[in-house]
Amino acid sequence: MFSRIAAAYALLDGVRRLLVNLLFLLTLVTLAVVFWVASEAPNLPKGTLLRIDLVGEVKESGPAEPSFMLSMFGQDSFEENTRLADVVDALDRAAHDDRIAGVVLRVDDLAGAGMASIREIGAAIDRYRQTSGHQVWTWSISYTQPQYLVAAHADHVGIHPMGDAIVKGLSATTFYWGPLLNAAGLEVEVHKAGAFKSAPEIFTSGRPSAESLAAQKSYMDDAWAGLVSRLEARRGLVNGTVEKFIAGIAKDGTAEKSLSVFFREAGLIDELETRDAYLQKLADKYAGGQVKDLKAIDATAYLAATETVSAGDTVAVLIAEGEITGMPELGGMTPDGINGVIDEIQEDPKVKALVVRVNSLGGDAVAAELIRARLVEYKKKTGNPVIISMGDTAASGGYWIATAGDRIVADPLSITGSIGVFAMSVHAEGLREELKVGRGGYRTTPLADFGNPAAAPGDVERRLIEGGVSRTYADFKKLVAESRGMSVEEVERVAQGRVWTGAQAVKFGLADAQGGMDEALKLACREAKLPAETASVLWEPVDTSWRGALRAFLQSRAGAAVGKVLEVRQALDALAAQSNRPLAWAPFEPTL
Repeated sequence: MFSRIAAAYALLDGVRRLLVNLLFLLTLVTLAVVFWVASEAPNLPKGTLLRIDLVGEVKESGPAEPSFMLSMFGQDSFEENTRLADVVDALDRAAHDDRIAGVVLRVDDLAGAGMASIREIGAAIDRYRQTSGHQVWTWSISYTQPQYLVAAHADHVGIHPMGDAIVKGLSATTFYWGPLLNAAGLEVEVHKAGAFKSAPEIFTSGRPSAESLAAQKSYMDDAWAGLVSRLEARRGLVNGTVEKFIAGIAKDGTAEKSLSVFFREAGLIDELETRDAYLQKLADKYAGGQVKDLKAIDATAYLAATETVSAGDTVAVLIAEGEITGMPELGGMTPDGINGVIDEIQEDPKVKALVVRVNSLGGDAVAAELIRARLVEYKKKTGNPVIISMGDTAASGGYWIATAGDRIVADPLSITGSIGVFAMSVHAEGLREELKVGRGGYRTTPLADFGNPAAAPGDVERRLIEGGVSRTYADFKKLVAESRGMSVEEVERVAQGRVWTGAQAVKFGLADAQGGMDEALKLACREAKLPAETASVLWEPVDTSWRGALRAFLQSRAGAAVGKVLEVRQALDALAAQSNRPLAWAPFEPTL
């Protein structure tokens, strides 16, 4: 009996050892194959074109990684968006690669991009053209404004003869929920510090305030002037061409000719041509006149083929993007997510400088402070410089985080500033009274009902909230003053919740220099006394939980109707979750 058990055990143990050995062997083979593939030089013949496809929205972060459950949908990622760094890196690498003969830019599927992202892509295209001496080509049936503002940096901009294109200006249309919430019996009380801190107006009013409109005008007029001047300079047009073009469209309409013809006559488009004619021009220049002989590689494959691993010192690039919140279930940027990545960066001895790319309109002030404090701690423990690079937005709570930087580089078109604080109390006292529902019960202290959505806040509660807002605003101004070498009085003059462009921020002392990620990396190398060519390594928090994957899936796949429902639900969830808390949110984001 025991001999049989022993034999069975020996057999099972033998099978176990065999499986373990096979698994170990398989791991070795896999690693060998990966190493061999990575070490192989990419097989790119000379004369290859780099194809850059801008898809979805341009973002700082990469797409969410799907969980095992959602991978059953058969997708590698659920977001069809374009990472800004990938576009810039591909162009910068290609500029020094003699196998790349030119760039073909596709903007047909570009859904949207912030103004700073558009400027940064345009700057990368210009660097490629100037460094390599090669051309950038683009063609589309039609161009939206964001698509055209990117395409305008190409040497050849083509459009179908029956296509449409538009350059129209900026707008900041916001939905105001105050009347709807009041009709539903919900009341929102706002306590704010900063006359221009207009973000909570969307919950209390039916229209923007005079202060909000003044702030929008200041920011958007400056940003639009910057966009137009760069566009006219790139296209070799005289100042005022774009405004004259828009005025002509508004006056005469397009009854007799298409928008594409207007564009061509204004010098904003190079050719009215079919796709076949465009491809033939490419073939004539790069393939001996034979379209079938055109050779191209897309940016994703090109980046993979030219990726190198640095064995020396590096500059870490940390992506800090999204609404700042202490609650991961709401999505966005959290202290746990960001600070966890900072912990990993701190443990890497090769990292000699840190660039934090901030792209956020703000959020929870406490969460922003936790991230700022961790960056300060990182500087003290490592001695490494921290450079802040502002993306499309680095306002309010985003600017709070930026105060941790040794230097701040702001894109000229970044939305920044909004140094102010507010808090909201949400209750349904009016609805209860309207429905004639009584309310009562025993309370052990006068504050026992604090935060109860069924009751309006009392005088004591209001004083507590107002005190929290005032102290947080004072702390905010003190942080700015200490980090920027300003007095609190000087900060107050540019604070009060007012939004500025990156160019204005430099003028007022809220940032050190204008520029994009390229300039921030150069500054990081100088501050750390590193060679200018030191490699940069991207670090970003990735939400691999099933909630994160499900959120990404719903937002990108569930359709417009579900998307709108999610937006409203998330707004209400955020409103309820942040009740009575000091918030540092920017008031608006312009639409291109």
